[in-house]
Amino acid sequence: MDSDKLYSIKIFPQRNIAKTSLCQLKAALEKVSYLTLCRQYGLDSGLIDQTLQNLEVVLSGEDVSPYFIVHYLPPGGRPIIVYRWDPSSKVGSQILVGALGTISEKILTESLSNCAAIYSVSLHASQLKDIGLLLGYEIARWIGFHGGGLVCDLHGDWYTLNQHQAFIPISRIRRKH
Repeated sequence: MDSDKLYSIKIFPQRNIAKTSLCQLKAALEKVSYLTLCRQYGLDSGLIDQTLQNLEVVLSGEDVSPYFIVHYLPPGGRPIIVYRWDPSSKVGSQILVGALGTISEKILTESLSNCAAIYSVSLHASQLKDIGLLLGYEIARWIGFHGGGLVCDLHGDWYTLNQHQAFIPISRIRRKH
């Protein structure tokens, strides 16, 4: 992976998430099963205490980009940046058209066409090797669950979330219908 490149997890929720409810995100991130997920992602679990000590969700003003920032490293460390766009805005419509151009599944096109917002969890290449990767997916899980939306992961694979907040690949849903 390119060491200067930014990577993103995109979330297309069906419902708007109130800015005030983002305050609940920190509490949700504090409850994550870090040890289990570090094993799953192949990450250093020795970074868990440092992450929890430095964990902070910083909200921006209304209609300001980035939408919010998640600090998890000691001061001076690179935060996770989350952007939000209205699907009818210039950037939002470009992202939406790009996403729609890469899929053919009806469940995806219908859901994307009716999304209330577009979120992007932006991760620097270095964050893919530390707990930033884990936090990025947990932020996407939280937005996707509370907004009832679809998630496009770092590899371009699509997921929905079930009632237990588990990522369910769209390909598995397609096989059932």
